[in-house]
Amino acid sequence: MFFSSEIELKATLENLPKFIEFVINSSISHHLNSKQLFNIELAIEEALVNLIKHAYKDKEGYAKIAVAFNEEKQDFIIEISDQGKQFNILSKDSPDISSDIIDRPIGGLGIFFIKKFVSSVLYRFEDNKNILTLIIHKEI
Repeated sequence: MFFSSEIELKATLENLPKFIEFVINSSISHHLNSKQLFNIELAIEEALVNLIKHAYKDKEGYAKIAVAFNEEKQDFIIEISDQGKQFNILSKDSPDISSDIIDRPIGGLGIFFIKKFVSSVLYRFEDNKNILTLIIHKEI
């Protein structure tokens, strides 16, 4: 896959707005609708906050986001990579959202939202990197 642009910054909460702005600006240039832009922003924020909080624990690390648009399939593709602790979000069970909120364990909703907000989520661990791919099918 050829990625048209990318950004790499320290994986910190201070850099979260820069990451989000990069992705949103890239998605706007491909004429995604306002609902898709909103969903992309929420999914990216959830994925990055998880990465920032858990991937590196008490050490410094970086995150890289690359974006592409597949003209043939009309898919906007976001790839988030880091060299932190290996973690496959797809291996986590979806939370039981039907139970009372008081009875639910803390956590897990972010991953649930990521899966709901995008068309497809892929994960691979390659060259000591977590690579999370989010695919948003452009609604025409």
